[in-house]
Amino acid sequence: MAQNIGTLVGAAIRPIDSTMPIASAFAFEINGGHHQVSTLVDRDNIMVQRRQWGMLCTVYGDTTSTNNATYQLKYGYNSTDSMDNANWTLFGGGSVGSGGGSNWSDPVLSISSAPPSYPVDGDRYLVGKSSVVSLSGAFSTLTNTSYSGNLVGGFIAEYKSALSNWTTTLPMDGMTIRVNNDDNSFYRYEGTYSTGQWYKERVNQVRLFSASSTNKIDYSVTTGDFFTYSTEVVYLVQFATANSGGTSSININGLGSTGMKKQISTGIVDLDPNDLNSTVIYNMIYDGTFFRVNPIGGGSGAAGSSLKYKIVTDERIVVPAYSEYLLYGDLEVNGILDISNTGKVVIINGVLNVNGGTVSNSGNIQMITFATSSTTTALQKYTEVVTPMTMGITYSIAHNLNTLSSIVSTWNETTGELVTMNVVKTSNNNIDISTATTLSSVRIVVVG
Repeated sequence: MAQNIGTLVGAAIRPIDSTMPIASAFAFEINGGHHQVSTLVDRDNIMVQRRQWGMLCTVYGDTTSTNNATYQLKYGYNSTDSMDNANWTLFGGGSVGSGGGSNWSDPVLSISSAPPSYPVDGDRYLVGKSSVVSLSGAFSTLTNTSYSGNLVGGFIAEYKSALSNWTTTLPMDGMTIRVNNDDNSFYRYEGTYSTGQWYKERVNQVRLFSASSTNKIDYSVTTGDFFTYSTEVVYLVQFATANSGGTSSININGLGSTGMKKQISTGIVDLDPNDLNSTVIYNMIYDGTFFRVNPIGGGSGAAGSSLKYKIVTDERIVVPAYSEYLLYGDLEVNGILDISNTGKVVIINGVLNVNGGTVSNSGNIQMITFATSSTTTALQKYTEVVTPMTMGITYSIAHNLNTLSSIVSTWNETTGELVTMNVVKTSNNNIDISTATTLSSVRIVVVG
């Protein structure tokens, strides 16, 4: 006895032979399955007798090009009424509906363990980052057909006003989600639900900015895609002008003026004038209260970080308390040499040449002269400038100091900075020097 009603067919409906192009049923006339229609209106007009939860429908000819896509009729997405067209969701090829499949899910407003007091339709939250989070309110009583009992932290909740309730999505291993109020980051789920955890992945942990100032105290930065100060980001900043005071601040994208401090061995202190200059890129770390500033690759800063015999314009070298700046030969100051009351500068066999710059506490500069005769007990010096010094070429220098115990130092004559080169002592009176990079002018100093 037949259990079904209507015209019953005991075999599959098929074309007469393999050459017939006519399908056994038109896709837009079947119950459920996969329909193909021309417009979004045609999709929404599919009659109730042809609708089944989970069915697919491809719109291919709509005049609004963004409407042309494949949709899935998802139970409970907006309501439990199959004729509610708000239950059509973009099909992402996986099991998460409009969330983009198993690897990506739609963004959430924030990470929260408690629902808002007055949710609105479409509000989405990441409910905690792991199962150890204590949930409250409606979040503590939600369920999902794929999990036994009330859900634990780590799932995604979306409010549906038609249901007056929250729908839930359980995370899968490798799923990624964007949290809208968490700048510059994604969260990735590792493990299986109830035992796994969401981990933050930074999109960019190094940001490069250019800062300008009209008063040389308060600096500002305008840039895209930056919404909050973060303690997990390194900020690289080039300042258009040198600072004139110690209470300098920076304001990025109007997020608020925040003080800048420099780091020393005992902690952080206010900046001194000209600690910042336009020739150096500085790194800054936000500690939750201040931006801590450090120079990169020399430039202004404490003596010892970059020993130089020429302090260039707009540059500041600091000799901190109870520290010594020891230099053999002439010291030229075009910028600022700031010596602490208890600091000291020692110049051996040279002179101090203040060429448009300034020197504080000049009484703390000590000039020392060593004998430079040819006797074996005397200190001897030879200097020569090579212009240019080309990479890959070996230069033979005759210093005639008659010793293999000589000390050789090489300086970039343009910047006054100490540079490293290959030096070979070929005899008591000769050395060979070569460089891996071409320099326009190099000073060679041999002491023996």
